[in-house]
Amino acid sequence: MRTLIITTGNGRYLTKVWLPTLRLRGEYFGDILMLDYDFTPDILEILEKDKNIILKRTKQIYDIIPSDRFRAFYEVLGDLYKNYDVIMSIDADVEFFKPIQPLFDAAQEKIRYVLEWGFNRQAWKPIDTIPNAEEYWNKIKDKRAANVGMFVGPAKLVYETIKFIAENLKYKSIWSYDQRLFNIVIYCSDIPTEPISEGWNFTRKGYLIIGRIIDPILDEEIAILHKRNV
Repeated sequence: MRTLIITTGNGRYLTKVWLPTLRLRGEYFGDILMLDYDFTPDILEILEKDKNIILKRTKQIYDIIPSDRFRAFYEVLGDLYKNYDVIMSIDADVEFFKPIQPLFDAAQEKIRYVLEWGFNRQAWKPIDTIPNAEEYWNKIKDKRAANVGMFVGPAKLVYETIKFIAENLKYKSIWSYDQRLFNIVIYCSDIPTEPISEGWNFTRKGYLIIGRIIDPILDEEIAILHKRNV
């Protein structure tokens, strides 16, 4: 199975925390695609030594990076996705603490995604730049929200998901725009999907947890990936 993890983030964090823990605790030594918005020469030098890292430079169009990354992933994956069996998209703020291979094994036929425990329904109302937004909203408004921070699945399905988001992404200065589009894909399309198994979902103090952040500001006992949107 050929696998690819795609991400972008702060270069220092990627090299000092994310990449080492992905390799050691996550036991992942496959390919990684990193988008480079503004990596410094010293960061580039470190990353270029890893033969399994694919670095792609991109210009930032939107000032909300999570939204912008889907456009950039779409442009880059159009040339790459056919080389892989399974692709994972993930935020770069996770320190993996268990082998990641089981997620690849479980996602060979469907897209697996992380669910939020709840979200601010007022903030998630229809986006007027999406065709048939009201119709979509009626289908997803009573659903638990899928967290765009992590999903994994067959390469073609992942590419199609990112393609939908990128092609329907009209810039708007509002947070979680891309997450709403992701939920439209999950609940209103024919792409086969299901949540990541409970063995990879943990909750504590209102957080959805699948990893641990190394940060002296945070409670060391809590492994945080994303706060729920409430």
